[in-house]
Amino acid sequence: MNIAVFYPEGGVSKIQELQMKTQEGENTYVYAVKGNFDDAQNMVKEVFNDEKIKNELYKNGVVLSSANSINIGRLIPQIVYYVTSYVKLVNEKTISLGDRINFTVPTGNFGNILAGYIAKKIGLPINKLICAANENNVLTDFINTGEYNIERKFIKTISPSMDILISSNLERLLYFLSNEDDAYINKLMKDLKNDKKYKVSKNIQNDIKKLFWSDFSTEEETLASIKNLYKNLGYVIDTHTAVAVDVYNKYKNETNDKTINVILSTASPFKFIESVYFAVESKKIDNNANIIEEFSKRFELEIPKEILNLENKKHKHNEILEIKNVEEKIIKISFILDTKFNERIIPFVKDSDLLVSEATYSQDLKKEADEHLHLTVLDAAEIAKKANAKKLLLVHVSSRYLKDMKCFLNEAKEVFKESYLPRDLDFFVLE
Repeated sequence: MNIAVFYPEGGVSKIQELQMKTQEGENTYVYAVKGNFDDAQNMVKEVFNDEKIKNELYKNGVVLSSANSINIGRLIPQIVYYVTSYVKLVNEKTISLGDRINFTVPTGNFGNILAGYIAKKIGLPINKLICAANENNVLTDFINTGEYNIERKFIKTISPSMDILISSNLERLLYFLSNEDDAYINKLMKDLKNDKKYKVSKNIQNDIKKLFWSDFSTEEETLASIKNLYKNLGYVIDTHTAVAVDVYNKYKNETNDKTINVILSTASPFKFIESVYFAVESKKIDNNANIIEEFSKRFELEIPKEILNLENKKHKHNEILEIKNVEEKIIKISFILDTKFNERIIPFVKDSDLLVSEATYSQDLKKEADEHLHLTVLDAAEIAKKANAKKLLLVHVSSRYLKDMKCFLNEAKEVFKESYLPRDLDFFVLE
């Protein structure tokens, strides 16, 4: 399995960027993308929805998936947050079993809060889901008016994970609320693509307002929430959680609702050190110092093990992509072999008379396939040499056309002719 990560250049915090640039996994590829979150996510979606690409990759044993909420599977563990919070409140006797509670969720892509909606659908007693937005407040406007309109300025904020105008999971909510009318949802999505906006029916709008409430937090309000909570409770929150705190306070003031509320805190303050420090101290943290250690000492917080020595790690991933090149990069990564796995088989094939290696080849994706095959042959030959195998058999395993088999044979033989392959190794291709 290979992992590709795309993040908006300049659209994440310093610590987040360090985490991505210093990823050490041999099968991990990280790229900054020129554009915002919407640009990157839209391009990934286009690749996922391209039938030609999907079919070609599938025929070569590759299936694409996503770790963010493009993949509805992401919502399953998030549903657990809501149920666990409720059970804890019952066990602490804060509420009685069956009492309804509120949840306030900072969101941009509408994934986490959709998990709350699903939790309610399966029986969790939820009164209100409070949608907390930052200054990219397209969701707030939608919940309050029934119109989703992305014809607005995109704003980079100190809560960057919510800097989104096209919320993927809102489409799923509307699917549920429309009695799973996919034709209606398709029409809305076409309106959004063509007209940059859509308007839902009055019935759906009313259903949304029954369960959801929304407002947004400005940068100044977000910073004030961090400072006030630390001053009053000694508790340090990140910028996204601060948006939720501010919006929940607005909800209480406007509705006078006394229902027990749970705020979903979605990130560690260590990820947003500079903004959190500035909120409390009203000055910037010294960037010449080790800001992680400085932050830890100032707020007496233990450094998460995931970012220990982060500032001293090697920057392995420094490539910046134009948005148009994301598709090509995804395809290329899909053909890269897991050489670390191959290394692990050496003890098991030591001194073999014959080593068999699988390979695939697609005429329709020739450029990427050539590179992949080149790596396959080189890698297999290297493994055979290290294992002291006497013969190497390269097997074409893709269920493909005869033309692919012929191209595979020719390309494999050409690669094997290159002088830097071990000459004392007998090489065969299964025809």
